[in-house]
Amino acid sequence: VAIRLPATTQAPAAADEPTLSPAPRTGRIVVLDDEGVLAETLADVLRLQRHQVEVFTDPRAALAHLAHASADLLFTDLGMPDMSGWDVAQEARRLHPQLPVVLVTGWGYQIDPAQVRESRVNAMVSKPYRVQDIIRVVAEVLPARPTP
Repeated sequence: VAIRLPATTQAPAAADEPTLSPAPRTGRIVVLDDEGVLAETLADVLRLQRHQVEVFTDPRAALAHLAHASADLLFTDLGMPDMSGWDVAQEARRLHPQLPVVLVTGWGYQIDPAQVRESRVNAMVSKPYRVQDIIRVVAEVLPARPTP
């Protein structure tokens, strides 16, 4: 068997890479994921967009933070051992009724859209993270703050 491939001197076309320039509006974002590496990965993407990010791996610590500090957006993992993302979203909304919540999950295709609507989660992001998905969802759900 002989395989012939054309020779070329051109480099392959670059894939559409997401831009990590500062976001048009920035905010205070809380990231909660019981897997520290995933939480920090998401936080790094957000920090590159110039957001202020607080990272938590314990749902109760994140909620304690939200009880004493304001935030513009919450990213929470769905599957955590002590408390589900649904529970975190509900409690966070009790503390801050207008707080946008983004659910992060590896089970996105299994989630019932009706449950998302009932829980008042604003958006879902699937794992593994894609930078462009994070940038898009933040642009969609981060509330615009008046310029000082």
